[in-house]
Amino acid sequence: MKIKVRNKRAKRADVPRRALAVLVALCLVLGQMNSGIFVAYATSGTPVTIQVGTNVTAEISDGVLTLSGTGDTDDFTAETAPFKGYAPEIRALEIEEGVTYVGACLFYGLGELGGSLTLPGSIVGFGERAFSGEGSESSAHFSVIRNLFVSGEVVRPAQAQAAPEAEPEPVPDPDPVADEPAEDLAADAPLTDGAAPEPEAPEAESPVPAQVDVPEPQDAPGPVEVPSEGGYAVEQIAQQEIASPETLFGPGQDGMVVCSDDNATFLQAALSVGFQQADATATVVLDDAVELELPLTGGQLTLPEPPEDTVAAHEGESFAGWTQAPGDESAPALAPGDPLPANDGERVSLYSVWNAAEPLALLAEPAPSVDVKTVYVDQLAGNDGNDGTSKDKAVKTLEAAAKLLTPKANGGSVETNRIVIVGEYKRLRSAEGDNGNGEGIFGDRPVPATLTGGGNFLI
Repeated sequence: MKIKVRNKRAKRADVPRRALAVLVALCLVLGQMNSGIFVAYATSGTPVTIQVGTNVTAEISDGVLTLSGTGDTDDFTAETAPFKGYAPEIRALEIEEGVTYVGACLFYGLGELGGSLTLPGSIVGFGERAFSGEGSESSAHFSVIRNLFVSGEVVRPAQAQAAPEAEPEPVPDPDPVADEPAEDLAADAPLTDGAAPEPEAPEAESPVPAQVDVPEPQDAPGPVEVPSEGGYAVEQIAQQEIASPETLFGPGQDGMVVCSDDNATFLQAALSVGFQQADATATVVLDDAVELELPLTGGQLTLPEPPEDTVAAHEGESFAGWTQAPGDESAPALAPGDPLPANDGERVSLYSVWNAAEPLALLAEPAPSVDVKTVYVDQLAGNDGNDGTSKDKAVKTLEAAAKLLTPKANGGSVETNRIVIVGEYKRLRSAEGDNGNGEGIFGDRPVPATLTGGGNFLI
């Protein structure tokens, strides 16, 4: 009996432990399921720092992703893209000078990333799908990309370049010849067997080794140089190396790209997905409130349409155009689509001009007339033999007035039938005057009508 009691107590003691274990397991599961929520919450607070290369770090703060450091970033995949969990928060990207390579899928899946992007001149290459996503909506969309790359250096292992330069000495022909240099070589060698071992092997010079410290300048292939240390070749390039140009950006782009004409690989990657090439860009400031980076073609920018927020702020007014001299009514207003001279990188201030709304003319076009039938009723001085067209020709009873109005079956309504009471009208509930037999105020001829007048109407 004591043993059973102890077992019960032991089981009771295990209940809190089991509950704690279940709680911990639940927290771990929720942590995996809602990691995206936790990540988004983290970005809204303190900045987040992520290592994306040996000497390159990324920081996310206030919706801006900044890449800084020197050297290459790592390559990633669609599954391991380092910023996908922060995608709803990242809206702008800054890459600092010193980064030399943007790894594969580094910015994969950042559908909210946009605006203008400046690629520093230090970048010499891109991995596949660096700015792409699963589709257009999950890919970055930049309005303007300024690629500052003009030329750069790529360091490669020198083995492939050095091998052709180290040419071995020609091997002597095993067959004896009568030439003078061949006499010593053929002195003791059998004449019938070319594969016999050569007794003079110590005297044969070994081929030039494959690893050459300093190659001859005349043999160097173009811009390739092999330094005396390290066994590497440094190649000068005028276009960036892109692993897969057709996947560098996501589809459906409609922005502008500014880069060197010699950078053919980057232009191919950008133009293939919808970007348009521009000579340069200028920053346009609208009403000291909105900044746009617009492309320049032939040293001119095309004036934009007013933003929706600006139009909403001038509800009821009509947009007249843009001016660079606010307050000067003599300055001409330039229409959207007009060209305006500008220089690369220049800030241009434009101010919107609006025309006040014209007042609406009331009843500018007369409303269509309605054929209204009016009958006057004067219980004291009227006569049911009159036509009721005026006070002097008023009828005496409402029954007589109803007979002069248009019945509903013929299109009559309270808008087209009107009875004007002159003086006081008292409906009689006897055989005299109006019928008080429950047939209504119009007797046996009910019609829709509007009763009006300055007198009193007593039912």
